[in-house]
Amino acid sequence: MNNNADTFDHWVVKRSFEMVAKICKLTLLSLLPMLLIADPVFFVKGFWTTNPQYFYLTLWHVVLATGFLGVLIATKFTNSHASRTWVLVIFLVFSSLIFSWFGIISWFITGDFSTYGIVVICMAALFSFPGQLRRFLYIGTSVGMSIVIASMDEKGTFLGSAVFLNLAVIVTVALAVDRYMMKNSRSHFNDIRGTVETQPNPLAES
Repeated sequence: MNNNADTFDHWVVKRSFEMVAKICKLTLLSLLPMLLIADPVFFVKGFWTTNPQYFYLTLWHVVLATGFLGVLIATKFTNSHASRTWVLVIFLVFSSLIFSWFGIISWFITGDFSTYGIVVICMAALFSFPGQLRRFLYIGTSVGMSIVIASMDEKGTFLGSAVFLNLAVIVTVALAVDRYMMKNSRSHFNDIRGTVETQPNPLAES
């Protein structure tokens, strides 16, 4: 097994893990106005009845808050590379699935994929993670979204107007950013390791 790769894996996982709690806290704070104000207003005004997507939006808010709260709690009990890796995997998979679900809801309410796109690009830019997991998530969620939307789109707008190409563009950009950031992380790690290795030993005899 490549010891240098192992060292890089530990380093890059630790750096990415440090972002998880911050993002969870920020997301939970931004959800409070929706859960306490917007969602009750949607219910009182009868939006759930006229458009079931508003009910799913409320349900989505609850699931997102519950999931991120669980991840935030889990970050408090991680003290090893293995545990950090598992928390990151759960966070990345959950985030990909929950925001692809939002992408479907958003399409049927506003015809918009911007939030899904922002989350995917941010995931590629903010987190570096060893292996192919994130790339699989980018492609898998976009394909899954396309299948679900196409099967539910009675007007045929999604396929007929080639809207699905928007998802293809999002994934292409995410893959490019992911590749660049991983390459940049590797370069930064090598620079740090090179600096440490070239520092003189203060205990060495002249």
